[in-house]
Amino acid sequence: LSQIAGDMNRLFPRPIKLGDAEAANLRLSGVLIVDDQDAMVDRLSHLLPVRTTTTDDAIVIRAR
Repeated sequence: LSQIAGDMNRLFPRPIKLGDAEAANLRLSGVLIVDDQDAMVDRLSHLLPVRTTTTDDAIVIRAR
């Protein structure tokens, strides 16, 4: 997930932050559709055991 977050941070203005090491180390194998940032984050929360918190400044992803 840390690599996905890094890729998303290059694509979108609102930064993605990983809230814990467990979330950073999660693995995902597949293809993510690159469209809207909120839609991509929503997909991640359905594919991985994570929860997200969205603020005006950032999106924080933490392991469940």
